[in-house]
Amino acid sequence: MKRHSGGGAPAAWLAILAIAFSGCGKSANVTGLGAAGQQAADDIAVEVGASASLDNGGVMTELEGTTSAVPTRLQLAAPEAVTAADTTFTRGPFTITLSRSFYDIDGNQLQQWDASAVRAVIESWVRGAVSGPRYQATVGRTGTLNVNGLAAAVDTLTFDGVATDTTDARYTSLDGTRTADVHVLATRVLAAVKALKDRNANPWPLSGTATWNVAVDKYANGPQGGIEVHYTAVVAVTFNGTQFADVAVNGRYHYRLDLQTGDVVRS
Repeated sequence: MKRHSGGGAPAAWLAILAIAFSGCGKSANVTGLGAAGQQAADDIAVEVGASASLDNGGVMTELEGTTSAVPTRLQLAAPEAVTAADTTFTRGPFTITLSRSFYDIDGNQLQQWDASAVRAVIESWVRGAVSGPRYQATVGRTGTLNVNGLAAAVDTLTFDGVATDTTDARYTSLDGTRTADVHVLATRVLAAVKALKDRNANPWPLSGTATWNVAVDKYANGPQGGIEVHYTAVVAVTFNGTQFADVAVNGRYHYRLDLQTGDVVRS
């Protein structure tokens, strides 16, 4: 038996989520000029850089784990082997749990994977904690990815999808002079993110964007203290096929992101 699947539009989701964040009441959008606006943008860039990177269990970790959990190169895999594939696994300090559905070229859901599958829908749950020299955090993330390009003749996967992210973090500021404790609620939309199936040829996304709507509570005296400031921003990461991506905070402040480490520098 096959079932027809409906599709989702990441751009529409992004608009809905932006409206939801704008209703928080006490938020201050990071749009101003001057030192205060730059500092807030720097702090947000540090947080999103970690949320994108491989070492910190971010988007790169999800794409790597998802690629491992669906048949992408060998359509000769037996359906029972795909069904039995491990869908709970670890990547560094993070545990990832996946639920997979496969679809044929007409959008019909398959009872299980077979050679007619061209697309997968992945529901994911990511949990864990990371501790590095300038960033320590506990992370909980849930999301849905549409993965196109499973057919054997296609050498590239295309990812679209939406995720929500809750993070409690302590980090060192971009200039190295401050530490900050924050609670971050974020939504993330992947749009047309393309990556080679053969990660040995190139492990980094070839193109596409990841866009975060973030709402940040920054504490005055550690996580048990009062909230010093609350701000929101829209952060866009643009991939280009290299380890380094472009980051824009509200389209005004620009950075270069190392997708491996999460480090950002102004550009």
